[in-house]
Order: sequence, then structure tokens, then C-alpha cells
Amino acid sequence: MGLFSKDEPLTAATVRSFDRIPDRPVMDALREGDLWRIYRCVPEVHYAVNQQARLVGRLDWRVEGDGEELPEGDELMRQAFGADLRSLSVMAAIHLQVVGRYFLVRTGGKWKILNSPISTVQRDEAIAADVLVEVMIEDPAIPGRADSAVASVRDIATELILTRAQARATARSRTAQTMLLLYPKEGAGPNPKKFEDDFAKVVTAPLADEKAESVAVPNMVGWPAEYIQHWKTLDLTGPLDEKLHDRIDRLIRQLAIGLDMAPSVLLGLEDSNQWSAYASLEDNWLGHVEPLAAPVGQGYAEGITKAARIDRDRVEVVPDPGPLLRRRPPTSDVIQAAVAGIVQTWWAAEQLGAPEDAWGDGIQQPTEGADVPAEGDAEPEPVEADDTRQIAAEPSQPQAAATPTIDGARLADIDEQAYTSLEDLILDVAERALEKLGAKIRSIAQGRNFDLPADVPNADLARLYTGDIPNMDATIAGVAQAAIEKVTRVIQRAHGRLRAMGIEVPPEPEEEGLTAAQAAFVTAVAATVAVQQEGGTGISEAWQAAREVATIAGGGEASDFTQAASGIALAAATMAIIRRDYGLAAPVGPNSHRWLHLYQGPDPHPVHLSLKDALFDGVSVFAGGFVAFPGDHAGCQCIAVPARLINVRTGWSQLQPAVTAQT
Repeated sequence: MGLFSKDEPLTAATVRSFDRIPDRPVMDALREGDLWRIYRCVPEVHYAVNQQARLVGRLDWRVEGDGEELPEGDELMRQAFGADLRSLSVMAAIHLQVVGRYFLVRTGGKWKILNSPISTVQRDEAIAADVLVEVMIEDPAIPGRADSAVASVRDIATELILTRAQARATARSRTAQTMLLLYPKEGAGPNPKKFEDDFAKVVTAPLADEKAESVAVPNMVGWPAEYIQHWKTLDLTGPLDEKLHDRIDRLIRQLAIGLDMAPSVLLGLEDSNQWSAYASLEDNWLGHVEPLAAPVGQGYAEGITKAARIDRDRVEVVPDPGPLLRRRPPTSDVIQAAVAGIVQTWWAAEQLGAPEDAWGDGIQQPTEGADVPAEGDAEPEPVEADDTRQIAAEPSQPQAAATPTIDGARLADIDEQAYTSLEDLILDVAERALEKLGAKIRSIAQGRNFDLPADVPNADLARLYTGDIPNMDATIAGVAQAAIEKVTRVIQRAHGRLRAMGIEVPPEPEEEGLTAAQAAFVTAVAATVAVQQEGGTGISEAWQAAREVATIAGGGEASDFTQAASGIALAAATMAIIRRDYGLAAPVGPNSHRWLHLYQGPDPHPVHLSLKDALFDGVSVFAGGFVAFPGDHAGCQCIAVPARLINVRTGWSQLQPAVTAQT
């Protein structure tokens, strides 16, 4: 009778099977009816709930038996729930977010999601069901009561409904209905009612027919001269509340924070790049979608075991985030993998988006079983490409398959993406710290009976406040420490891309370097908050801090971010691994590095822009009348990239020389 035994502690999700419809208090139904009203009446809640539910519907489901994944798990789920599996998952996720529980029932061989408590309309279906499973997110403080994301924002959503109703009422009050026309009836002739009706028809004619004469001809009323001066109009409309829309925007932001989802899902990702957007999607999965999908999987497992009459402890249904987090690899990685023979050519063509009629003669998508030769069959002979499709190589260079391709520009690209992700993270965490400091300021003001403007966000309040804030440093450090795991993920992601290039960096960052990078991140957040409190934006400081954090993670010192051997992929430790594994000589000579100019804003540094793609020694170059080097001014985004990597065993050199910097 259920998932948990008496000796097993309850988790956040409770799954129970019933032989009949359980009794529920009437108050539960009234409370959940109010939550469904919020779901239907507040478009932001409706969108957020449906968006998260659709993500759950896109998931794959792994079936595990006795702790091991069953290879036929997909077929088992299809046989059990049929083609309705995706819609069942979406409906289950909607119910969990709105009211915190639902019933999974099977009636006549068809599975459905019913409300919990079961409504009068659905009672007949529940009575006829042979499987009745309840899934509930239990309130941590009130046993037996469901908890949900919409329940947590009920007060905010109700206030939003009332505020919007007030805005509509204000707009409607400023219509002709609140205007009074006073005229002396003595001059309207023997039938004033007919005059009023005719006057109303003339005035409203353009509303019914845009080609009416009154559209172009002014309304003309003949009236006795002694009565004309007695015409009057009274305007009874009230003043507009200019802060209504600001209040609505503030309530929507509070909704985004209160709902069980990443706030960026509701507020948007317009200011994010592809890496921070992907990190936000990954965080949304780890922190919100996975906890929402896990109870749905538990409900499926309970339903399968009850329908098949097997032991519940043997079967688990686990959500698989592959369809959500799977990304198409960069074009350069696809081509390199195909050239190296790691993947088949048809897969590379498919990833590049080439239609099948554009594939070459040697590119054929294999049929089922075609890639595995039958037992006893001879190995197929390799097919040589036509002469016209041969890639000619220079006589002095060996073939690409025999020579490693370590592109300095790709290494710089890995570091740039790490810098950008860390910069966005520093600015985001600094904003959260400012919000906490602003909340403390409001508490201080309340204790001193000082009113602060309610329409000023807490973060802006912290930027404007000039007094002392108690425990400010500890508050900032606490917020930064809460985001330390994200710093680790950025570093691990950069190492993963290096391993994808064939550079065998350690599977995990070194503990000493990782700890130092995390400490540098906390310091960077505090420095960014200080800059913003002094009136700056903190953007250039955050970029420099991001480079310093990445450089420390790569085994260097914070001050080394201006040197050639900086970052993670371009770090001295990584270059040493490349030289060891591929026999590459260290870059030597005056033209061993290329100046990479990354700044895309409206005001580039003229000297740095003139040095774009120029060769220099990787330290500094005299140009424009002074000594320039990457990182020599606030906000500088230039990088020194190895421009010439020499294989000491074969004499092979990579990259053609660029234009030397003019001194």
C-alpha cells in the first residue's frame, strides 16, 4: 500500500496507492479551487507553469530494475502508457505546480490524470479505475497537506489580479460615460428626447461606419441663440495612477522569484550570451525541473508495479534530461571529429544541416545493423575517395590524420567563453547581494520610523545608500559562497572542451587551484558590489576579475591575466601538457603570439584595434606612442594567442604568419 514503509523516512514527494477514493477535507477543495483560479487568471503563472510542465513532457524516462537500468525500458514505458506518455507528464507537472498533488488512474486500459481531491465530475472515472495512485508534494510543516509553487505566490498573484483590475477600472472610468452634458431643454423643441437620440446617433456614427459623413464633416447643431451659452460639460473622471504599471512590473518580478523555477525563464534572457543562457537552462534543470519530474517518475513506477502486480521496490522510473540539455556541437568540432575518423561522415553532414540530396557519393546513412558486420563476413575494403575529392596537402606538410591539430584560436575561444560565463556570474551574484543589502536597509529604516519609497528596488536602494550596513561583508560573502558550485562548473566545462580536442587535462581541477579560484570569485563579487555602490557599472571590473579567476584556476597568479600564459586553455599548465603529448616546441621568437581583439562594443581602444591579428612577443608591443599589452586598461578584452606551434619531431608548423605589428 504505498512507496514508503514505516521505517523509511518520507521525502518531499509522497506516492500512495489506494483501493478506493480517499476522503479529503472540504477546505482542501476550496483552497485548491482558489489556486486553479490563479493559474487561469494570471497569465504569468499560466505561462510559467506550462513552460516547466512542457519541459517535463520532453524528458525521456529510464526504467531501473533492482538498481540497474533495463535496456527495454523505453519499450516498457510505451507498452504501459502508450502514446499518451508525454501528455500525462505535462498534466502531472501542471498539477504538482498548481495544487501539489494529483491522481494517476487507469480506467478501461487508458491512463489519466485526475484532480486531488477528485472532483464530482471525475468521481465516476475514479470509481471505475483498477489502479489509483496519488502523488503529492507534502508540506514540510503540515503533514498530509500538499505544497505547491502557486500556493507560495498566492498572495502576490492575488495582489496582481487586484492591481490589474484597478488599472482596468481606471482606464474605463476615463470614457464618455463619466462625462455629463448639460443643456437647457427649453431650446430643444417640443420633443427633447428625440433631439437627444438624434444627437447621439450623429456623434456615434463613426463607430459603426468609418465612411460616415460625420467622419469628415463636423457635427452641426442649430440652437436658439439665447440658450447656446447655457450648454455645459462636466468631467467626472479621476486622475490616473502613474505608478500602477510600475507596481504590476514589480509584482511580476516577485512572481518570478517566488515560483519554483529560474527567474530568467519568466523575465527573459535578453542580456545573456549563449553560454550563460545554457548555464541558466542547466541550473533550471538541476534546481527546478528535476525535482518536479522525480515525483512524476515515482508515480509512473507505482502505477506500473500496481498494474503488473510486481514488487514496487524492484522498479524505479527516473527522468533523463538528455533531450533538454543536448546541444549541437560547434561546426569546427564536427569537422575535426570527421577528419580524425572519430565519427562517421553521415553524422557530420547531418550535424552541419546538409540535406540528403547534397551529400556526397561516399556519405550514406547506415540502415539498421549495417554498421556491424555479420559473424564470418570479411571486413569491407576501404573505399578511396575520387581524385577530385582528395584534399591536397603541401609537400612540406604531413597529412592531417598523422599530425595533431592544436589551434591556438580554439584555445582562446575556450578561455573567452569561460571569461564571459564568469563575468555574467559575477554581475548576477553581485546583483543578488545588493538585493539582500537593500532589504537590510529597509529593515533599518523601519526600525527608525523612516519611510523609504516602495517603488525603488532593493538593489537600487543599496546602490544609493551611503551609510553603514551591519554585517555587509558577511552578507556579500554568503551570497557569493552560495554560487561557488557554478564557478566549478564553468571550470569543468572548459576542461571538458579541452579533452574534446584531445588534450588530456586531469578529469577534475586541482583542489588547490580550484579553492584559490573560488576565493578569488568571492573577492571579485565584493569588489563589484563596492564599485556599483560608488556609482560605477562594475562591468569592466567584472571582466578583469573573471580573467583573474580563470587564470588562477589554470594554475597561475591573479596578476598573470595580462600575460600570454593566462586563462584555463592558454595557461602554462595546459601548454605544458600539449607540448608533452604532441612534442610541440614552446613558442619562441619575436612573432610567437597573435593579438586577438575581442571587444565588440561601440568604443574600442584605437591602438588595440589597430593591433588586431598582429604578431608580437606575447608580453607587450610599442604602438601608438606607448607600450600596449592585453589588459592594460579597464575593460580590455584582448588576448595573446599562440600563433605558431612547432612539432619538434616532424618540423610541422601550424598557422600562416599574420601581419607584424607596426611599431
